[in-house]
Amino acid sequence: MQKIILILLILLPLAGCNPYPKDIREALNQSGDNRPELEEVLNKYRKTDRLKYQAACFLIANMQYHETDVETELTPEHHKYFKKADSLYHAWFGALSVRIVVFLLSAGLLSYTVMLTRAEIKWNRIAQLSLAGHTVRVLPEYDKLYRWLGNDGLFLYNHAAELNEAKEYERSITAFEICTRHYNDMDVQMLMADNYKTLGKYAEAERHFKMAAAMCPVRFMPLYELVKLYDTTNQKDEALAMAKIIIEKDVKIPSPTIAAIKNEMQRLIEAQEINRVKEDLTDEPVFEKTRQGETPEQGEALPP
Repeated sequence: MQKIILILLILLPLAGCNPYPKDIREALNQSGDNRPELEEVLNKYRKTDRLKYQAACFLIANMQYHETDVETELTPEHHKYFKKADSLYHAWFGALSVRIVVFLLSAGLLSYTVMLTRAEIKWNRIAQLSLAGHTVRVLPEYDKLYRWLGNDGLFLYNHAAELNEAKEYERSITAFEICTRHYNDMDVQMLMADNYKTLGKYAEAERHFKMAAAMCPVRFMPLYELVKLYDTTNQKDEALAMAKIIIEKDVKIPSPTIAAIKNEMQRLIEAQEINRVKEDLTDEPVFEKTRQGETPEQGEALPP
């Protein structure tokens, strides 16, 4: 037992002389004059920050794999290219001071800001004209503003909506497709559905009405428009099922519009049920009564 303790006492100081793992020691041995700086980093973080110490160990251990004994020398063609590039840079910017460069950049930024502000002011003006009933007249002005406002989702939505108002449904669809890359909500999908419905593309209209309903589940209008679409396309069963969903749907904020929609759906359900009863009665065979003593005509069924 005493021998084991003696051996441990001898090995412990030796172990303390090599505080780093084997790969770290190999990297330090190959670092040459940089070894003191690397050891300073390791000693700094070893006792203060465990995470930074592990990161330093990882970097130092992998330094030996990021070197080469092959000397890389640029060809004369490369030197000629860099020399020409330097001469062009000095010819263009060598005479410009830092103040002049800053002034030019500031002037360019200010010019862009002014032009963008002017475009937004013009957009506001033509939007007001459109609300006043001059939609068709201002549409060319919207096209001119695309250069400055073509990435503004609200501008794209406004333009597409104005095209819908002007009954240019194909152009409105194209504008909305661009709009959805920057801005997309229930109103966008509702107007896209209206475009397709007006053009007779009912499957696309249904898809966009359903997307609008999914985007805002508490709203009644997408479901109401679906009922009207099903009724227009003579899909009576789908219209009836959707009408029942609207009747059973909870109302978050009561309003006259929602009350009117629910009343209309109730009338639609009642009308459909009355029509079905009439159809069932029409399908039943009708027997004419034969007076006593008379012989039924040929082909006439006997009364029960």
